[in-house]
Amino acid sequence: MRKKRFLCAVLTALLLFAAASPAFDSVASSIGADRTETEPIDLDLALNAIGGSLHFETSEHPFTGTVIDGRIAAVSGNAGVDSSFSSITLTLDMRAGDTLSFDYKCSTEYGGDIFTFSVNGQTELLRSGEWAWNSYTYTAGQNGSCTFVWKYQKDYGMSVGSDCVWLDEIVYSGDPGAWIPGDANGNGDVSVSDALLTMRFAMAIIGEHQLIFHNADIDGNGSVNLLDAVFILRISIGLE
Repeated sequence: MRKKRFLCAVLTALLLFAAASPAFDSVASSIGADRTETEPIDLDLALNAIGGSLHFETSEHPFTGTVIDGRIAAVSGNAGVDSSFSSITLTLDMRAGDTLSFDYKCSTEYGGDIFTFSVNGQTELLRSGEWAWNSYTYTAGQNGSCTFVWKYQKDYGMSVGSDCVWLDEIVYSGDPGAWIPGDANGNGDVSVSDALLTMRFAMAIIGEHQLIFHNADIDGNGSVNLLDAVFILRISIGLE
């Protein structure tokens, strides 16, 4: 036990040094510890609400993770491409009364370039033009498999506005969640890399969209600080 505590103290000092070192960014991708400002945001991370574990498929012109209006979201990928579409697909086994909700925002050619949300091929929501953030909830009427498709379809003509659609906060009422305390990078386990990632966030070296905040907030007080990072380190080496 004494050796583990000594190791924890040494690793904490090393993490503080590494977290403050710009050189770390050049090797971060090789150990999967960090997402630098220029690296893409994982689509599942961008679309799920905190603690969500839904997995999404996207199209040839893919939706990708982005940061907009102070939130992590996904944006359609076919801006400026005439007669094209960008879509996201999700299939769930639902029970009657289960819900799926999401936020959306549009900036498109009114009446020409269309955003739709469909369930098993039936359109449930259709929008075009300029729409600020709105929420929509679908409620399953019966038990069974539901295939959800969010699609931005462009016609053959001009582009207007930002020419895209944003999606965020997709929540399934039956989602068991994927909360693993300490798993700041969302790879399914807790390691020294998670402690380093949390420490870099606490030191304002990286932004909130580069880690899973809920997992990093070990004590659940609504903030992520160096104490959270040290606690994650202790978990990773078996002291907790």
